[in-house]
Order: sequence, then structure tokens, then C-alpha cells
Amino acid sequence: MKDVYLYGAGSFGRLMFGIFKQSQKANVVGFIDRAARDGQTLFGLSVLPLDDMRIPPDANVLICITLASEDYGDLYHSLQSRNPDWSITNGQSIMADRVKYDRDNYSGDMDSPNVKNRIQQARRLLCDEHSETVFDSNLNAHKNRDYSGCFSSCGC
Repeated sequence: MKDVYLYGAGSFGRLMFGIFKQSQKANVVGFIDRAARDGQTLFGLSVLPLDDMRIPPDANVLICITLASEDYGDLYHSLQSRNPDWSITNGQSIMADRVKYDRDNYSGDMDSPNVKNRIQQARRLLCDEHSETVFDSNLNAHKNRDYSGCFSSCGC
């Protein structure tokens, strides 16, 4: 079983940790996160900053954050140039293989009254049209699992 570091200690990283723990196809030995705090742990494993010396120079790193394809490429090249011996894989491709998705038969709960209400509450917190456009774009990207038209930042 291969030792793996998960890049991203957010919801996607947590999800991937559970998948690997259940499948036993890889041994997650830690998390790497650009916002790691000193001494931070998750599921009993260290959450390390990129430059932490405990990360082996030849580590297997699985990117576990959701990105548009152009942003993923930028992150991949940034990580590879910083740590040329890391073996880096995109976790989104693993999830795409695991979760079969049919855009025409989406059965999620995005249309439930509770979710619609929470979305409207969140949208009301935004202060300008551009922020609302970014919010709607990103929400639709997640709903449809199509990140091609997704805003990568608010441009503020």
C-alpha cells in the first residue's frame, strides 16, 4: 500500500481520507495545506505547510481541492517546481471515476426547499452584482460538475 499526502485539509481532503481509509488502496500519512496552523491535526494526522521538512522529498501527493482545469494546472506546476521529486495526482480525477454522474438525471437536493432557502440567505449576504455573479457561477458549477465557466476569484 502506497503512502500518500493529501494536499488540502478541507471538505474534499476529508472525503478522500475516508475513501482511502475504507478502500485501503493507499495509506494517508498526512495532509498538506497552505493554511496549515502549527500543531494542526486532522483524523490524528499532521496538517503540514508546503515547506515542512517532515514531508519526504519523494512524497506521493494527491491534490484534494476543487479547481477549474486552468487553476489545477497552475497549482500542479507550482507544486512540481517547488518539489520536483513529488509524484502529484489530481484527486478530482479519482472522484470522477468513483462518482458516476449524469447531468441530465441529477438527483441531488439542490431543489429542496431547505437548500434553496439556505442558498438565498447566503446570496443576500453579498453586496454587489459581481459577487452575486461569482456566487451563482460557482454554485452552478458544483451543481452541474462543470467548472469550465466557473470564476476562479472574485476579481476584487
